[in-house]
Amino acid sequence: TFYRVWQQNFKATPMQFVLTLRLNLAKELLRSSNQKIFEIAEHCGFFNSMDFCRSFKKHFALTPGEYRAQNRAQSHLPGEPL
Repeated sequence: TFYRVWQQNFKATPMQFVLTLRLNLAKELLRSSNQKIFEIAEHCGFFNSMDFCRSFKKHFALTPGEYRAQNRAQSHLPGEPL
């Protein structure tokens, strides 16, 4: 079956794999866009922003807002607008 073949090739379940892809896309959007968090949640396929925030914090130990603030501060160059 698909699941057996998957297990032989990947450590994560298919659902965990998809969740990781969605969360990694969200990280990129948080870093590089001005979209609101609920818009990013929707864009990445989450049912609502609360589920997104819960999953993001569980996976990365930061809320999406905390992640955005930390990563924008690190990538900001003097003289550039935030």
